Amino acid sequence: MARPNLPESWIRTEMPELRIVSDTLWQTMQVRQDEIGSRSRAIAEGVVIAAKAREMGLLPISSGLCRLLVCGLCADPEHMR
Repeated sequence: MARPNLPESWIRTEMPELRIVSDTLWQTMQVRQDEIGSRSRAIAEGVVIAAKAREMGLLPISSGLCRLLVCGLCADPEHMR
């Protein structure tokens, strides 16, 4: 029967000589992933805002892709055009 060890009983040891990626590259990529995540959240928020604007009659129902999104940062539909 497999029983996982509790995290409190783990022994962790830093072994920088076994790293595949340098710390500098790792930190750079973490920053890049955060930027991508922020953009993705802004786009998703923009899609929601555009849908609400269409429901309120502020945007045409069939407006094409260029009118699908609004800016997730400032909520201005004109900002994305």
